[in-house]
Amino acid sequence: MTNVIVYGTFDLFHYGHGDLLRRAKEYGNHLTVAVNTEKYDKSRGKENFQKTKKRMMNIENSHYANRLIMREYIGQEKEDIEKYDIDVIIAGKNHKGEFDYLSDRCKIIYLDLVEGISTSKIKKQIKRRRKK
Repeated sequence: MTNVIVYGTFDLFHYGHGDLLRRAKEYGNHLTVAVNTEKYDKSRGKENFQKTKKRMMNIENSHYANRLIMREYIGQEKEDIEKYDIDVIIAGKNHKGEFDYLSDRCKIIYLDLVEGISTSKIKKQIKRRRKK
């Protein structure tokens, strides 16, 4: 059994998120998705459009995750690796290097993202439309 985990905010769930989860699941038998809470993201200067529970529901509805957890604090990854017996962390290449400090505990894989779509891009489009 190979256990995989993906961390993310997954705000305004889009096909790029779905694609990342689909490909992450191909690396193992069991996929855990850790969704950043609003408090966690706020501590990093990020603003969420959707509440944690809504974002978790979107992931659940994608049917890729075998387990959903909340990422609530910096450094939680070390505990998650032990608690859930994680073999592989998958992240988008936009997070290249972010998880390298855990490479002595599990395999780290950074995947290419779907071109032309990102939550940041969608949020900018929404803000522009609101100004009109």
